[in-house]
Amino acid sequence: MSHDTDNEREVVQMYKTLCDLKEGVDFMVNQLIRGNYLTTSTFANNLLHLNRAFEPVQARMAVPGVMAVLLREDVLLAADLIATGRAIAMMNNFLVCVTDQEADGIPEKTKTRV
Repeated sequence: MSHDTDNEREVVQMYKTLCDLKEGVDFMVNQLIRGNYLTTSTFANNLLHLNRAFEPVQARMAVPGVMAVLLREDVLLAADLIATGRAIAMMNNFLVCVTDQEADGIPEKTKTRV
């Protein structure tokens, strides 16, 4: 087997893996977008599951050469993965901000003035 054939197979396998992972991520994104959540904690829990589902995608995107191949072979998939990662990061930051404000606000409300 030639080196080029091995590389081509690796690229095809990586592409299939990313597509499979993206399918699961897309399902969770759509659930978060369209879901009617009764509590923010349920939404945050589902966002945590989305984070975990996206971790293997991020790990593969970080492998040297993977993004170059994606940008050459399927620029829409590359753009979608990048945008999804940024959207997840934005939502995570929002939840951190909300959590920090609530944590900071709780002691203030319960403090006794002397």
